Amino acid sequence: MEALLQISGRLVTSLNQDIFVSKPDDYAVRYNGLLNPPMYWFVSPATTGLEFVAVLVALALLIRVLTRGSRAALWKVAIPARSPTWTPRADTGLAIADYGLRLVCVICAVLTVYYKIETNRIAYLLQPCHLSNFLLAALCFVDPAKSAVAQGLFFFNLNTSFGTLIALLAPDTINLRLPGEHAFFFSQHYMLLLLPLVWLLRRRYPLYRGWRLTLLMWAYFAVMHWAAFLPTSILDNKNVNYMMLPPSVYPRALFPEFYRPIVLVACIGITFLARHALLEPLLWLGGSYRDARREAAALGDKAGKPEEVAEDELLAAKRAAAGAGKQRSQVAGRSPAGVRRRGAGAPLHDVASREIESSPRAGTE
Repeated sequence: MEALLQISGRLVTSLNQDIFVSKPDDYAVRYNGLLNPPMYWFVSPATTGLEFVAVLVALALLIRVLTRGSRAALWKVAIPARSPTWTPRADTGLAIADYGLRLVCVICAVLTVYYKIETNRIAYLLQPCHLSNFLLAALCFVDPAKSAVAQGLFFFNLNTSFGTLIALLAPDTINLRLPGEHAFFFSQHYMLLLLPLVWLLRRRYPLYRGWRLTLLMWAYFAVMHWAAFLPTSILDNKNVNYMMLPPSVYPRALFPEFYRPIVLVACIGITFLARHALLEPLLWLGGSYRDARREAAALGDKAGKPEEVAEDELLAAKRAAAGAGKQRSQVAGRSPAGVRRRGAGAPLHDVASREIESSPRAGTE
């Protein structure tokens, strides 16, 4: 084990030899007020290297377990996106908030790049809140109904927004020096919380349910920290999302050498709290669930269930088509007797025998 630690330490140290081995005694005096102070190894390079491998392997195994089975079994819809044929309740106020927040989102994305370049802190563009800003800015111009990728990315962002909430509860503004940067910090973080909420209240994106999916989003977020944030912090001598030095609110007496895994595990509970204990009541109070039920009832009353075919009727139609034999091509354009779509007064439909053979037993999704 000692030899393994030595190898790990040498490999990690070789990535950036400008990082101090330990915190200098005069660190607070020498670098007081400096915008980009040099880093030091709060956690030893040897422990960092082994932790890097162990955490990523553990997360890979967890993701493998969580993603077993069909996609439909994992991505279960709690609130579907609004149908284009559904006329919802009046939401003029939400519509104004939606487009106003979109404008703020795009402006914040541009200002984020400006501030980081101006202060030579480009590595901090990887801060989760900034990545969330860039993602939401892109989603402002995407039709979610035409992009399953956009729906998945939005849901990922939704489950990781607890970091934005923590940033507002315990803001770290010590390095905000440029004019307007302090006000920008709070404007950006409030927008990051409000815009996804407005989209859910307007049902622009679907909301998925299930503890397994929530845990999977946490695991992906954790992979980002160890696979991207930690290497960037080491290579660029920065502290991207506290992967080199713990935040000031972390209790130093609580196993400081293992603060990263401790915070990692604690974020599981915070993720579930933000997603299920905070977001769900807001959506109930905002009427998203109620609006989805109204839409389902209204569209169901209008069209019944036009895509469902009774199983006994389907079997009878198949037998009739099989008995046609050589005349199958002639009866392909006819409507086999007994096949009727459900719904009051629904007309008979022409069903080709080839389509009958491939029809699902329980309708389509």
